[in-house]
Amino acid sequence: MHFRCHKCKECPMKSKCTKSKEGRTIVHNFQLEEYEKEVQKNIKSADGIQLMFQRSNETEGTFGDW
Repeated sequence: MHFRCHKCKECPMKSKCTKSKEGRTIVHNFQLEEYEKEVQKNIKSADGIQLMFQRSNETEGTFGDW
């Protein structure tokens, strides 16, 4: 979904808001938002926390052996 403002040329705050000559554009992807919610749910679960802890230990261990 794309949102575009065509009245930026008249706005006194344009220089602080955007560098675009055509006006400010916002792109919103609802599917990406759903993926991000699922990732956050997985990370905060008990299994997710355990996997993150395990991953950090394995990664740091490799550099420690170096």
